Parts: sequence; structure tokens; C-alpha cells
Amino acid sequence: MGFKLVRGAYMSSERKLANSLCVESPVHNRINDTHHCFNKCASFMLDEVSTGGGGLIVATHNLESGTTVSYAANWIPKRE
Repeated sequence: MGFKLVRGAYMSSERKLANSLCVESPVHNRINDTHHCFNKCASFMLDEVSTGGGGLIVATHNLESGTTVSYAANWIPKRE
């Protein structure tokens, strides 16, 4: 199974869709909330795949998140 973790790319369309459906927007209002949520989700996924049940590709244009995820990935024990 694969997952796609996205942030920022669909902000405008997600807000418009939520507004048209009269539901709360799934987009965070503050950038720090976005950073925290993305990093937390990436960390959760890394923990899950570290047991050997799958793989994960994380792509981001945000240097801080890329560095955070890369650092965390280096602590995952290598599978044999």
C-alpha cells in the first residue's frame, strides 16, 4: 500500500472545495501548524515502515521538513 503526504500544493482547490461543500477546510491556517502536522505524519509513517511492512517515499520542497525526515530515517535499523 502506498501513501502520498502533501502540503501546500492543493491549498486553493481544497479551500474552494470545502467552501462549496459547507465543510471546514482541511488546510491549516498557520504555517507552523502545517510544519508540525507534516513532520508528525512523516514520523508516524517512518515508524510504521521501520517494522518491515512496506516502504515510504517522502518528497517536500521544505528544507526543514526534508532535513527532519532524513535525520529520522537514518535512525531506522537496516533490514537484512
